[in-house]
Amino acid sequence: MPSNYGIINFPIGRSEDGGKMAARPNSQIVDENDKTAITEYEVIKQLPHRALVKIMPQTGRTHQIRVHLFALNHPIIGDPMYQSKSYKAIQSERMLLHAHKITFKDLTGEEKTFTSPLPDSFNI
Repeated sequence: MPSNYGIINFPIGRSEDGGKMAARPNSQIVDENDKTAITEYEVIKQLPHRALVKIMPQTGRTHQIRVHLFALNHPIIGDPMYQSKSYKAIQSERMLLHAHKITFKDLTGEEKTFTSPLPDSFNI
């Protein structure tokens, strides 16, 4: 990661081929359909060629976490869609992305929070 803590503020829209989402570095809105997307991150543990990162999305765009990390050239291990071709991907049986804690307001306006422990595969 570029640093141990940061905020990624790249708008997100459809890629030029329309097949997946794309982040627009330097906060440049290229298309009128691009949407503001902000992701806060904190590196919890750094190892050679991988890191355990706490991600706190401030907006909720399609594939936001995956697209923002891919745009920084730090894709999620095991992500079949947003992979970097510039280095050999670390093999994994699944995408190593996990919602440890999520909070939202339900349809009645009541705030709900759910937590889930990290899977064993995240114990690096």
